[in-house]
Amino acid sequence: MARTTAGDFNGDGKQDIAGIDANYNLKLYTGDGAGHVGGGTNMLGSNGLWKGFKTIAAGDFNGDGKQDIAGIDANYNLKLYTGDGAGNVGGGTNMLGSTGLWKGFETITAADFNRDGKQDIAGIDANYNLKLYTGDGAGNVGGGTNMLGSTGLWKGFKAIAAADFTFDNTVDIAGIDANSNLKHYEGDSKGQLAGGQDMLGSTGLWKGFRSLMAADFDGDGHADIAGIDANNNMKLYLGDHGGRVSGGTDMLGSNGLWAGF
Repeated sequence: MARTTAGDFNGDGKQDIAGIDANYNLKLYTGDGAGHVGGGTNMLGSNGLWKGFKTIAAGDFNGDGKQDIAGIDANYNLKLYTGDGAGNVGGGTNMLGSTGLWKGFETITAADFNRDGKQDIAGIDANYNLKLYTGDGAGNVGGGTNMLGSTGLWKGFKAIAAADFTFDNTVDIAGIDANSNLKHYEGDSKGQLAGGQDMLGSTGLWKGFRSLMAADFDGDGHADIAGIDANNNMKLYLGDHGGRVSGGTDMLGSNGLWAGF
């Protein structure tokens, strides 16, 4: 499960991290624009409202210019929590029915994959296919088309994240595969992907990572990767605009603060 996501939740122009902690609360860690985060404030109460959520993703799903949170709840429904631009969220409306359509999905990510100006949702389903659900700009999604075949190519992937890693104005997908390698799949701006190149070697360096996020955390204009490693630390890998990353620095200490996320 991937229960963290990245976005500018407080409107200061810097990328933050939101995540569901061991007590099932949604926490906000604000970014400093230099690759670090701090804080840990509640975004929606402190009474464990997020228990049972499998995965979350950030995006402006209703077109108001503020970052929202979408997530798959304990009943396998995709819920929308709208942001206020100050680090809080509220609501909890269904984005695609209330019949448990998202059962089997373990990871989702959000971006404008078809370049229509609206935020979409991509996720790996129970058959290990990557599905695209297009957004309507009003907080709903529809569809469910395959982004790269229908033969279960995504089996074993632990987490995915979306960003323009090659600086070509199209949204790509990065993901940790069954061999614990970080793979890059190039987008075509029509909701399809191709490729599967290594972003940082092919020696299984990502073993134990259970979360993945993509954003420009250091403010250099390149899409970076952040993730929680096997030691429960949040690591930052800087992007190079060519589909590769490097580094692996701590974003908030090195004492396993992210255990339970």
